[in-house]
Amino acid sequence: MSVERLAPAVRELLRAEIRAAHGREVSFVGGLDGNGAIVTARVAARGTVDAVLALPGIAQRGELLLHNHPSGLLEPSGADLSVAARLHDGGVGFGIVDNEVTDLYIVVEVPRPRAAARLDAVAIAGLLSPRGAAAQALGTFEDRPSQRDMAAYIADAYND
Repeated sequence: MSVERLAPAVRELLRAEIRAAHGREVSFVGGLDGNGAIVTARVAARGTVDAVLALPGIAQRGELLLHNHPSGLLEPSGADLSVAARLHDGGVGFGIVDNEVTDLYIVVEVPRPRAAARLDAVAIAGLLSPRGAAAQALGTFEDRPSQRDMAAYIADAYND
């Protein structure tokens, strides 16, 4: 991966904070622009020469958690991969840099937000009608208008 994804000011901030921690691991939360460049960063935690905390909730959806590997080897450890998977589930990316911030390895990209699809409340209620998909699948079917109303209400609430 290219360190060019890090804005120059962010590269310098990461270098300075890693030096201030005497080369130990430091984790950062990075903010991205619309093109995926890391344009802001803040320190999240400082650790030891071989570990740093990945605090739950420290990064928000759409951000990237970065940390350095003092060894210069950007190969993610088992712990890195576990953290990356957990963060991805929360909409957060994960990356590793070397101490001089001359190399960047993105383990997990920041997930892109999916466009929400509106639900058709009438069509959903129709699934529960006497001639709907539920009746056809079940064979014996008892029409319950209140269930259709509730399904339509839930679809409308989802859309709002």
